[in-house]
Order: sequence, then structure tokens, then C-alpha cells
Amino acid sequence: MEPFLSNESPINVAVVGVGAFGRNHARVYRQLEQAGRVRLVGVVDPDTVRADAVAREFDCKAFGSIEQMLTTHSEVQAASVAVPTVLHLDVARKLMQSGVDVLIEKPLWRRLDIWSASILPCVPLSRSLRSRCSSKCIVLACSRRERST
Repeated sequence: MEPFLSNESPINVAVVGVGAFGRNHARVYRQLEQAGRVRLVGVVDPDTVRADAVAREFDCKAFGSIEQMLTTHSEVQAASVAVPTVLHLDVARKLMQSGVDVLIEKPLWRRLDIWSASILPCVPLSRSLRSRCSSKCIVLACSRRERST
């Protein structure tokens, strides 16, 4: 089984939603960046004043929307989704349809059956879905065989 976090090149990550939880994700990513595990590319929040402040704090770029981030920084490989629960599904879908792996703050969604029926079709057939759950969040990672080639 391949390692969950590769020891190869750092994973380019972003945080979507930088309220209290999202800011904490950015802080942890900054610590992992210092260990050479990830590279915090940017933070996304419709409150651009908040996004700018968190971006300055953690020395990354600020974006007002997922679309803006994906258009200008297509190298994002994974993102933490730390938006209000009612937005989890839409945000995760947009990211996964763009090939970005997601780590989602809990609760995942009010009804997991509806959520999984909406998300699984977003995963391209050439990728295999792996999920890991903890008491804090759920991680949906799609194996990228092309990374190892």
C-alpha cells in the first residue's frame, strides 16, 4: 500500500474557508511545510479581508473564490474544506471535479447517503477513492498514479 503522505516532493495544499477552523488548518500546514511535507499555496474565503489577513500571517496567496484559485494556481493538489457545513458538498464537489483531493471538517453532511451519491460521481474513473475518518474530519484522497511515474 502506498503511503498516505509521500516522502517525495511536497504536496501543494490550500485551505478553503479561513474562519477559526480554517485558520488552524493553515497553521498546521505551515508547520508541515517547515518539515518539507506540504507547501501551503493559498487560502480561499469570500471575506477577502479575512483571506488577506490569514494569507499574510502564513505567507501564502489569498483568493476570494475556489474558481479564482484554480484558474491562477492549478498546481493545488489537496485542500482543507473548512466552510460552514451546508457548503461542504458544493465546495468538495468543485474541488474534486478539478482533481483536487479534499480534507473535510466535520460534520461531513447531514445525510451521508446523499453526500456520497453526489461526490462519488466526481471522481474520475482513472482514480481510486480512499477515505480516512477521524473524530475531527474526513479525508477523501484519490490515488494519483501519475504522480509516481
